[in-house]
Amino acid sequence: MGRLKLVETLVISTGQRFEVDLLNTGYVKAGIARYTSEWGASYFPLTLNEIVVVVSGDQVTRQIELPDDQTPTAIPTNGYLLVFRSFRSAVSAFGVGSRLTITATTTPSEFIDFPHIMGGGPLLVQNRNIVVNAEAEGFNYWFGQQLAIRSAVGVTATGEVLMVTVHNRVNGAGPSLTEMAKLMQQLGAIDAINLDGGSSTSLVLGGHLLNRTPDTAARVHNGLGIFI
Repeated sequence: MGRLKLVETLVISTGQRFEVDLLNTGYVKAGIARYTSEWGASYFPLTLNEIVVVVSGDQVTRQIELPDDQTPTAIPTNGYLLVFRSFRSAVSAFGVGSRLTITATTTPSEFIDFPHIMGGGPLLVQNRNIVVNAEAEGFNYWFGQQLAIRSAVGVTATGEVLMVTVHNRVNGAGPSLTEMAKLMQQLGAIDAINLDGGSSTSLVLGGHLLNRTPDTAARVHNGLGIFI
């Protein structure tokens, strides 16, 4: 667990270079987002006026200007989609037939060797110390201050995995990020990271939702599963 920063750079055959801002995420910001088959069979636009560039076999095969936020685009199994949000000036560089290569680096550097990474955050506990700093990880100030139902995952000194959900306190709201970090620390976590919150906070064991009644649960964007 760490404060991961992934930097992917698209290199076009013309020599132009563009940084990918997001990879396989529902988080939205201006720039270029990349979606692979790990996201699913298709991509549904997350905002209006998106432009999608389809890349198959490292070559641009189509450019699509999506008319709404309901029309899906198939994700090629041998390639990926580039989604441009409020960045139309860059689209012309990705003409049909252009060849692309991708370089990637991570901070911390050892993350580049992992075959799978799941995003979360902010980091709660590291080396037994509370290290919450939401703004340093790109979360806004108000997210860092709010009280909410939360979930987290941690690891103990003996290698046990803690999967934790915390709901509202008596006559009050759920924990702050710092309170969540303290709870994980008290449960024995030497490293812990915050996951989802609010109505999509769900803890499932053997197909049964444990921490809430199903009628109060929202859809979950991604999840961490342990299979024994």
